[in-house]
Amino acid sequence: MKNTFRDDELKFLANLVGKTFKYVAGPDLWHPLTAPSVYIVTEGFSISLDATSEELDFNGDWEDFSAIHLRTLSIQEIDDAVNLGFAYKKFSGEDILSVKVVTDQITGELDRVKNLDYLSHSGIVLEFSRGYIAIVKHDHHQPILKVSYGQELKVDELPHTSHRFDEDLNQSFTFKRKLISVI
Repeated sequence: MKNTFRDDELKFLANLVGKTFKYVAGPDLWHPLTAPSVYIVTEGFSISLDATSEELDFNGDWEDFSAIHLRTLSIQEIDDAVNLGFAYKKFSGEDILSVKVVTDQITGELDRVKNLDYLSHSGIVLEFSRGYIAIVKHDHHQPILKVSYGQELKVDELPHTSHRFDEDLNQSFTFKRKLISVI
C-alpha cells in the first residue's frame, strides 16, 4: 500500500531548490508548530503542504490514513497568515540547498508471514547552509503536520510520526525511515 506524493507534487518540491527562503506560515500554525496546513514562502514561489485524511484499503479493511498534498498559494492566503502572526522566519534570507522527502516504510508480519507493506511520504526537509526545517506528519492517521528545525540533519532525530499499528504475540511491525532528495 502506498501513500506517496504524485510526480507533479515532487516537481513542485524540486522548484524550491535554489529559492531564497522567507518563512513558514499557516492559518493555524501557532505553538507548538502543528497545523493541518503549512505554507513555505520563498522569493517568487510559495506552496502549501496540506494534511488530509484518506481512506485506504488496509488488508481488506478500510482505514483512515493521513496524506500530504501540495498546492500553490494565493497572495491573500499568505497575507492572512502573516496578519494573524503565524509566520516563522528561522533561516529567512538563506537559499534552500536541497529538499528531501521523509519516507517511512512499515512492514507487518502475522505469525512470521508478511501481512502489511506500507510506504508513506511522511513529510519534507528543507536544507540550508546553517541547518534545516522539517515538516512531517504528526500521526499516520490524523491530518496534522509538525514543523521542527535543527542545525545538523540526522534522520533519526526528526520528529517521529505516531501510529496505531499495535503489536501483540502474533503481530509485529518493522519501521524504517529514510530521506530521498527530490533532485
